[in-house]
Amino acid sequence: MKLKKKSLQLGQILCAPFIVFLILLRCGIPVANAQTPQQIAKKALAATVLLVMKDDSGKPLGLGSGFFVDTNFIATNFHVIEGATRGTAKLVGEQTEYPIEVFTAMDETHDLAILQVAVPDVQPLPLGDSDTIEIGDTVYVAGNPKGYFEGTFSDGIISAIRGDSTSKRLQMTAPVSSGSSGGPVINGSGEVIGVSFATFRDGQNLNFAIPSNYLKGLIACTQGITKFNQGQYAAAIVEFDIATRLNPDYAAAYMWRGIVKYELGQRAAAIADFDTVIQLRIQRRLQNRETTKADIGQD
Repeated sequence: MKLKKKSLQLGQILCAPFIVFLILLRCGIPVANAQTPQQIAKKALAATVLLVMKDDSGKPLGLGSGFFVDTNFIATNFHVIEGATRGTAKLVGEQTEYPIEVFTAMDETHDLAILQVAVPDVQPLPLGDSDTIEIGDTVYVAGNPKGYFEGTFSDGIISAIRGDSTSKRLQMTAPVSSGSSGGPVINGSGEVIGVSFATFRDGQNLNFAIPSNYLKGLIACTQGITKFNQGQYAAAIVEFDIATRLNPDYAAAYMWRGIVKYELGQRAAAIADFDTVIQLRIQRRLQNRETTKADIGQD
């Protein structure tokens, strides 16, 4: 009987934390990794930059936002840097303008770009899994509306998830204005789950973000290129596999993976990747053709 009594007490002890966990969930109390809006704002704004893009003559082409995803690497929208040959990045609340050293990677299809900028002592923002986002989730955005309202932080919810696995977009009520494109969209745990890129001006609270998993795919492709250049072919293929899984219509990832496989003597696999590149580029051109026809009123 004593043994049974002790077993019952042990079971009660083991179950107690689980019961508390269920109570917290039922009461709507955050149980792990949640941060206050103030904590999220502090970290987000410290990693957010104002981008000023220029042409060959130094003439400003436009403004945008970006954020650090790694030491000296900034993520932003492709349309923010499109047509530019140079530019600067300035941290929120500071005066120093740092020159953009390299346009490291670009994904025009998903409107993403990665820039290299030597800025000391900036803590990058962690990237979350955008596939876990659900309608109704609270999100926060940081950016520089119009370039004048520097360091703006606001909140909203995910109001819809549009598109399919290769062209998914997050619709949200958190405001996005001109100048905020390229800024981070952050969940309640302080992780970036999207990149602000558009707003529908003729509607209310119709703002959009690119899921972070596409950005993670772009970063993986960049890391794969680095490892290939270092002669680490097997490690490079691992990165390109990640890139194609997260960003299945990013042609550059297939192209580079094909190059590595060719170097390894895997000719059939390389040809398959090159064929995918051709198919994706044809699809892209057909999409551009249809968009152009629609713009000029042709059927």
